Amino acid sequence: MSYRSCLMHFFLAIVLSDLCNCDFVRRYTSFGKAERDMMYQLTDLYTLFYLRFVKAYNGGDPNYWSHRQMDISSWEGYAFEQVCLHHIPQIRTKLGIMGVLGNVCSLSWTSFTDNAGKEHRGGQIDLIIDRGDKTINLCEMKFTSSTYSISSDYAQRLRDRREAFVKLTGTSKSIHLTMITAEGVEHNEGWQNIQSEVTLSDLFTNADE
Repeated sequence: MSYRSCLMHFFLAIVLSDLCNCDFVRRYTSFGKAERDMMYQLTDLYTLFYLRFVKAYNGGDPNYWSHRQMDISSWEGYAFEQVCLHHIPQIRTKLGIMGVLGNVCSLSWTSFTDNAGKEHRGGQIDLIIDRGDKTINLCEMKFTSSTYSISSDYAQRLRDRREAFVKLTGTSKSIHLTMITAEGVEHNEGWQNIQSEVTLSDLFTNADE
């Protein structure tokens, strides 16, 4: 590597470190990957909103926001996920694991076939808490304006995702499915697969309490 390349890598590392310290960027690992495989994600909420809705707008449509209502609705779900990722200590507090060693990471995968010949479709888990007590929380984040109801199809998808995670990673730890929602989850038949729940109000409590 040339001197110029080394210098560029050095300054890039400083810039990324500063952005992380200022909460503009989040640094995290993919489950089972080494620290050198760190990934970076833009997390500053205003910057994300600006890039999505403001940057390309030239001011020519007086009904711009009503015309983009569909995009704004999808944005609510994405924004809620970002709020959750900004409140990891509060999530850990609600789960009662603040005193337990825990590594926060994520995982995405393409479809694969396991040793038994079963095909698992691709997927992504945005928040995984790999705990020191031989337990892993797979967290699902859902934004709705009312109590979230787990349909039979979604319940099956959660079971499939849990099975795919175990097959893909080879983990022997206990897998807990955790729902993080704005207004709570209806305790219907689909709830039987869920081990823990976090709501929006839990994210705004003192993590030290």
